[in-house]
Amino acid sequence: MNPLKTFLLILLKWISAWVKSGLVRLGGAFPGVNSWIAPPDRRPSHVDSEWQTKEPLRTYRLGDGAETMVTVQTGTHAFYVDLRRLSECSEYFRALSQSSMRETSESLIHLDHVSSSIFHSLLEFSFCNRFNVPQGELDAHIQVSSYLLAEAFLSRCLSVLADELRPDNCLSYLELAQEICCAGLKTTVLTYLCRNMLELSDVLRCLNNEEKAEVVQMRSQGERLLCSLRKENLTTWKDPETERARRVFTLTGSEGGGVWQPVSELPFRADKWCFTTAVLYNYLYIIGGYRQRVKRGWEFKMASFRFNPLTRAWVTTAPLIKVCLLAAAH
Repeated sequence: MNPLKTFLLILLKWISAWVKSGLVRLGGAFPGVNSWIAPPDRRPSHVDSEWQTKEPLRTYRLGDGAETMVTVQTGTHAFYVDLRRLSECSEYFRALSQSSMRETSESLIHLDHVSSSIFHSLLEFSFCNRFNVPQGELDAHIQVSSYLLAEAFLSRCLSVLADELRPDNCLSYLELAQEICCAGLKTTVLTYLCRNMLELSDVLRCLNNEEKAEVVQMRSQGERLLCSLRKENLTTWKDPETERARRVFTLTGSEGGGVWQPVSELPFRADKWCFTTAVLYNYLYIIGGYRQRVKRGWEFKMASFRFNPLTRAWVTTAPLIKVCLLAAAH
């Protein structure tokens, strides 16, 4: 046999054995891990649980006549699965299928530490393209899919998680990413923090210096956009031009042949204003003031606003202390 091929086969066997024994050691060091990977199979009442009582619904095959069927024993239920398809969806099972370990030769794979309901969700997605993971169980599904190296299922879980992240749960997911060494989960959380960096400044204080630097760097990544807005409007107009002047535009395409598209409006209502602009951490600041009506005529109101181009949201910031020359906007 080719020495290189022999070496690779031995290496695959060693990796497979190391992964399995590593999980056992991890469970011994951290007793909460096994119970967290394999929580009790309690699903919300609205989720169909017929598969738990009917064995044919736990059988997954492609039906092309070339299946290599194996039994996968999970926490409380066994599944009869096409190993070839499973290997396409999970690097963990790909390594098993290419090894000569006893599990493969006996067509019985033990995953007793994995929740049956989570494994069922993985099979439903991999074989039937059905994704039905409750929001409250995303963390457990992410952990199992990361452990089984099921990239497509993991990506779908992370995509759903991206819309569920909040200031009160993002740090727990970041901690989970560190515990299970999941780079995709870490990137998902840091992307959320990046999009809301200054808005979540209290949360960012809890990060270490390396994570803070990564969030700041992510704010400047991606395609650069040219922004345009009217900084001064010192003449009162009674036509639609005044309304158009309140819009903020970005250039889509090249500077020579691109198209200006409105992305937002100035966050105040006035017919006269005067602002200067600044950019910091990819946030747009407008600093100055605008004219507003009071009981006896008009007054100049100092104001400062910050625009986040990633969320297209404005927030009010501290204005200038002195009016300076901006009073010319009266």
